Amino acid sequence: DDDDDDDDDESEIDEHDREFHRAAYGHASVQALPARTGRKKISPRTKKREWLLRMNRRLSEVPIGELDPAAVPISAIMNGWAKTKSSEGAAMVEMWLRRSQEEYDAGNRRPGIAPTTKMFTMTVDAYAKSNEGSKAAQRAEALLQRMHEMHRSGRYENLKPTTGIF
Repeated sequence: DDDDDDDDDESEIDEHDREFHRAAYGHASVQALPARTGRKKISPRTKKREWLLRMNRRLSEVPIGELDPAAVPISAIMNGWAKTKSSEGAAMVEMWLRRSQEEYDAGNRRPGIAPTTKMFTMTVDAYAKSNEGSKAAQRAEALLQRMHEMHRSGRYENLKPTTGIF
């Protein structure tokens, strides 16, 4: 019976490893699990932040007008930064929104490039969750104004202010 208890402990550890691997790599293949070497494991949160920072670096390397959302998934990156619930995250979401607009204005019409109502909503929401108080409210108001002006220009077909953003 004591041996069975040890097996249960081991299976719990294996399931934990599987969950970690699924979060970090998108699948939980037993064959792909890293061998236990005694090294400290990197948390999924740290891996996510490293990925977001890598995407920021990649963005800085790509000339405006040449961004490919298949290689640099703008909405996913914006969503990742928004979920950090920080002032840094909100600023990064806005940076990606601005780049989306720059890409579109430069003639990049790849799917996933054009600024959308969803992108503006993510940005406003990121500021709302940043705990920056009146500063965040001012940024959100400015973003709503910008979205409204872009919509009125008629150049951005994917932008339409909705009640969901308020």
